[in-house]
Amino acid sequence: MDEKIQQELRKLKNQIDTQKDEVLFIGQDKKDDNDESYFMVSSKLLEHLITSLEASQKENFNLKLEKTIWKYVPVDFADAWEVVMSEVKSKTSDNKESQASMNLNHLVKTVKKKHPNLFLNIDDFLPGDFQKIN
Repeated sequence: MDEKIQQELRKLKNQIDTQKDEVLFIGQDKKDDNDESYFMVSSKLLEHLITSLEASQKENFNLKLEKTIWKYVPVDFADAWEVVMSEVKSKTSDNKESQASMNLNHLVKTVKKKHPNLFLNIDDFLPGDFQKIN
């Protein structure tokens, strides 16, 4: 095995071993009336879990938003991203809705209507006969 891979495996094993000590199972062989087991975790581990979940939620939102923006064919993706993100921030700062509950298609369509110069209009590139079909 490659030395670098072995080092990474050792590092991962050490992380798992240290985190294993931070979880305390209560009544591992006993369960409550609802057939559920309970455990306690250290505040450090809980904070790490919450931080990881928040980061993955943010990454998931960004990926979905990126996919939605590309669907509407931006002229310059970076410019479209900035305008859409400012719209997201204005909606979330007013506590109107959370990022997770946003309808991204509707959001990008709204930005496209407000700022048509940010997106290509495919109809402009189609011959007249095709425009009549749609």
